[in-house]
Amino acid sequence: MTLIEVLTSSVMASIVLLASTQTCFHVHHAITKQNNLSILQSEGIQAFHMMGQAIQHAQTKTNPPKSSLLKVMAKDSSVPSNKKSGEFQVRKGAASVNSSDAFYTYDAHGKREGSSYKAFFIQQQGHYQNKDGVLYLQTQNKKGALQNDAVMAHVQSMQIKVGVPNASKSILEWLEPYQINDSGRRHPQWKHVRALKIQLTLQRGKTPLELERVFALRH
Repeated sequence: MTLIEVLTSSVMASIVLLASTQTCFHVHHAITKQNNLSILQSEGIQAFHMMGQAIQHAQTKTNPPKSSLLKVMAKDSSVPSNKKSGEFQVRKGAASVNSSDAFYTYDAHGKREGSSYKAFFIQQQGHYQNKDGVLYLQTQNKKGALQNDAVMAHVQSMQIKVGVPNASKSILEWLEPYQINDSGRRHPQWKHVRALKIQLTLQRGKTPLELERVFALRH
């Protein structure tokens, strides 16, 4: 075999090896992406299931309610207070976790411990490059103490819109939480809310995913 043939064979072998390496890299990348998507979808579905149950079971004892808590309420760029149920703390800047919203539901007929009051919010965990958004569920035990439990990680933001009936068009009109009032006749109130639209923006590694669900109140 001549020197030229040896060099040609070496070049061809290098090209084949490089192509194989690139193929393996793309296959690994595709598998990793698909695995991340599967995990995010599974966790997102579980989170939506928990939020959906809380929203659909929300109700008050009387009409109008005598309780200080509404059956459902959301707030822009906020988290629920750790001192008193039914109150929010508005957050700005990095602490807002991409302006994530929060909401709570109240089921006056909830019999199990912690089932009457449920609030969902996003809290940032970790430091520097390891920061991650975590969806939390806040409940209240029999002694009245509030406790926060992690539901899922990899959450970039949670955005909420509120559905109220539009009398002129006989459809739901989707508004931002700040457009709903606690009282007054000229503007929609929380007692008029019939549904919540929740959008979760997730990311695991470099794999993003957006999920959205609409939940109607049954009561």
